[in-house]
Amino acid sequence: MYNRRVFSVDQLWQRVKFYIIAAASDGTTRHFVQLFLRYVCCYLLGAGHPNHPFVRGCGLVSTQVFDREVEDPLASSQLLLLVATESDLIPIEHHWSITVI
Repeated sequence: MYNRRVFSVDQLWQRVKFYIIAAASDGTTRHFVQLFLRYVCCYLLGAGHPNHPFVRGCGLVSTQVFDREVEDPLASSQLLLLVATESDLIPIEHHWSITVI
């Protein structure tokens, strides 16, 4: 049977598509795109959720879930999937992606 749960960061990362719709006039777009990609990758590779007042106070992750998933290497990937698709399950479509514009 097909498992629709996230079991690796790469499983989700390979489905994330980034599109740049505007470029900075000073030529810094490429630099900031690379920086953004690095931060997204670090977020996905990190364990648990970021320990930041916004994350703790926004209501997206309860204190109980935050504490339970503090060492979970897939917590960020699962949260990205939930926010992007409104489901914690991988879509059943063969060709799916998460688009970041």
